Amino acid sequence: MRALPRRASPFVTRSLFPALFVAALHLSCGVGDQFCTEDQSPSEKDDDCPYGPPGGPKPPAADCPDIPQDPDGTCSTDTADWVNDVFPIFATEGAKKASCTSLACHGGDPATAPRVYLPVDDAKASFEALTKYDGAQKYPYVNTGDPKHSWILCNLEVPPGVGQVMPAQPGAMTPEELATVKKWASCGMVYDKGAMGSGGSGGSGGAGGAGGN
Repeated sequence: MRALPRRASPFVTRSLFPALFVAALHLSCGVGDQFCTEDQSPSEKDDDCPYGPPGGPKPPAADCPDIPQDPDGTCSTDTADWVNDVFPIFATEGAKKASCTSLACHGGDPATAPRVYLPVDDAKASFEALTKYDGAQKYPYVNTGDPKHSWILCNLEVPPGVGQVMPAQPGAMTPEELATVKKWASCGMVYDKGAMGSGGSGGSGGAGGAGGN
């Protein structure tokens, strides 16, 4: 009489599931999951193995160039400042525009805000928070000590040069808003030009200059 084949133990079968799952992940992603290839955007989220946050490598800091300062020689007569021009752009929310300071983004609970807290009603606190935020680039997002070496402009455009575009889609800045931020960034990142010359703050005076501290 021929012996019947032995059935696999349910315990053994169940114990193989984790190993099979891990193996499947490796087969689907391969080693490419660890590197950003030239033909893929670091912020792509629709890939089988997405690159952007939270599960993939970030573009190197070298992908974010320094910001030319006063390239057209007009900063002395025509510039923007944080208080009156730039912060209102970051804090304005509309039907088709998200703001950086919205409750769903950086303006919610300070304990749970992603990476940096930007209170919608406090331009000074928001400015200082951005001067203290280094992120993956390891130098300030808003670098008041060396304005050209800031990386704020590198995730405001579509596609972003670093990280994810901000404000989050579909709230990307309009061309006019982006031009204002670029003008401000190329003119020293002044906090409040109305206070300059009267003991107030200037962008290149450091984070403490934002409040005259």
